[in-house]
Amino acid sequence: MHFKLYAKYIFLSLIVIMTIFILQVIFVLKIFSPIFLLMPIIASFIIGILLTRVSIKNTDIAVLKNKVYIDPLTNIPNRMALNKDITNEQVRALFLLDISNFSTLNDLYGEKVGDVILIELSSFLSSIEEENYKVYRYMGDRFAFLCSVEQDENGHLAQMVNLFEKIERHIIGVVIDEKSIELNISIIMGGATKNMTSSIMEKADMALNYAKREKNPTVIYSESLKIEEHYANDLEQIELVKKALKEDRIIPVYQPIVKNGTKSYECLVRIKDKDRLISPAEFLTAIKKTRYYAQLSKVMIAKSFKYFSQKPGVAFSINLSFEDIVNPEVYAYLFEMVEAYGLGERLIIEIVESESVENFKTVTSFIKAIRALGTRIAIDDFGSGYSNFSYLLQMEPDFIKIDGSIIKDIDVSSQSYKLTKLIHEASKSMNIETIAEYIHNEAVHKKALELGIDAFQGYYIGLPAEDVDKG
Repeated sequence: MHFKLYAKYIFLSLIVIMTIFILQVIFVLKIFSPIFLLMPIIASFIIGILLTRVSIKNTDIAVLKNKVYIDPLTNIPNRMALNKDITNEQVRALFLLDISNFSTLNDLYGEKVGDVILIELSSFLSSIEEENYKVYRYMGDRFAFLCSVEQDENGHLAQMVNLFEKIERHIIGVVIDEKSIELNISIIMGGATKNMTSSIMEKADMALNYAKREKNPTVIYSESLKIEEHYANDLEQIELVKKALKEDRIIPVYQPIVKNGTKSYECLVRIKDKDRLISPAEFLTAIKKTRYYAQLSKVMIAKSFKYFSQKPGVAFSINLSFEDIVNPEVYAYLFEMVEAYGLGERLIIEIVESESVENFKTVTSFIKAIRALGTRIAIDDFGSGYSNFSYLLQMEPDFIKIDGSIIKDIDVSSQSYKLTKLIHEASKSMNIETIAEYIHNEAVHKKALELGIDAFQGYYIGLPAEDVDKG
């Protein structure tokens, strides 16, 4: 490419030289000398070189600009390209896609497999890309689609659902330890249309967060969803927890878990507000990403240990999320309490299932360390939506607590009954005990007994109480 440019400008230089020479002969014949010929030759050659360098520089800048807008891993347009293209007048909608189980897959199989997943998915998304939308790698495990079709909210939602179904059906093949493995990815999508006065990106991001919160796989932003009201409510709940922490109104209540007549207790968080106890269902989601979440966990750990240190021989369980376990402050505080009270052998840690396993290696390391102190492990809410038997293989829990959404209907739903049986039998084959949550009446209790479930919890078994002797 550079040679062709040099040849082009050398040729132009020769033309300039000949032109100047002819002009000299015609107009200044009397003072003609070799120096006059040499000067235009040198000048023309220098001009040619400069023009060539400018052209090469412009070419390099164009290549560099192109690289700036391309994601180096997946080779598709990146966030900068999205921010540039989103201002185009032809854009009518934006869809955001999040791989909800990416962190889990990445931690289970390693970063190289994680990269392969992103590359393979990008390739697939590009292959189904149509003229009316363009795909981008927005950030991390998030992708974006800009759509140019003019249609109403329902039309855009139908388009997004169609994309969702194509992607959910797609199988990604990876090679792990020289073995080919097929992986399914779980995704969630949120979108917004451009007929809004505020940022389409802001609205699409709000729709995606709303979809995650409501466990709805596809959501298009709409005023009717009242997403702003949810945000305002979250702020109220954060303020509620902040004030309760300051005024020491965070309390544990204890609900019995019965196995062969023996009771252990799960420690459940409540906020005391005058004559009522506020359930975590009202505030826990709102504070999950705030610093108050760790403070709440520490208060529950401290008060639960203090209480059961006065109840000899009684086992108790504390709920920890993945966020708690990977938080160094909570992690260290728990071990400090176990050593201070010496209750490791009576303690059961209930790890709450979540779609956001930030660091699976840290979790397995935590389990190994806490087990060394005699503590047992339970997987809470198993079957609630993000369950994966690979958790069991990695974490090797002592107990599985089958989620109440399955248990509550086993007396009337054959599907719930079969699913409970499947989980129980799979757990039994791995020497894991099962606990049925949400035993709310005698009929459900009888069905759980019939299935051979090991232990039971729910309002029919016993209500949560501030004092186990009065519950």
